[in-house]
Parts: sequence; C-alpha cells; structure tokens
Amino acid sequence: SRRTETCPICKQEDETIMHLLLYCTSLKEDRYPYLMRILNICREFHITIEPETLTRTILDPSHTALQVPMRSLEEVSRNMMFKLHHQRAIAMGGGSAYKLAQYK
Repeated sequence: SRRTETCPICKQEDETIMHLLLYCTSLKEDRYPYLMRILNICREFHITIEPETLTRTILDPSHTALQVPMRSLEEVSRNMMFKLHHQRAIAMGGGSAYKLAQYK
C-alpha cells in the first residue's frame, strides 16, 4: 500500500493529486479562476463534474475530446496545473519555478 503524506502547504489533508487540484485551501485563490472556467466548459458540454471525473479531465482533457473543444479545455487545464505547481514550489520554500530553471 502507498503511504500518503499530509499536504505540506495546508497541513489539513493527505497530499493527493485530487487534493492539490481541487481541495487544498492554501491554493484556493490561485485555483478558483481556472477551476470556474473548467467547470463552465464541463457544464456547457454536459461532462460529469464529480471530483474523480473532474480530476481526470484536468489531468487529461483528451478523454473528453469528442465532447469538448479540446484546445480551450487543455489550455485552461495546463495553465491551472502550472499555477498550482508553481505556488506549491514557492510554499515549500523552493522559490519560483523561473528561479529553479536558471540552474539547469
């Protein structure tokens, strides 16, 4: 069985992909505008928005390709994941993703 760590940012729940993308309270403000756009797209095209399906849609918009204009959903999903990953790196003391890229 896989050991789960507590989220290092909010310290409230297990750190899972679903937690990072949908629930981490410390990332709420960063996540909100992207998530609202994704939810609106999902509603418009009648895609289920339960947490598991929504997480999958964010991670891999291609599974909805026949139902949704792929480009818009993929763009919003990528931007959201980058923003959350960037904010997580900062919160964990890693600094900006741009600063980290300088050391390559």
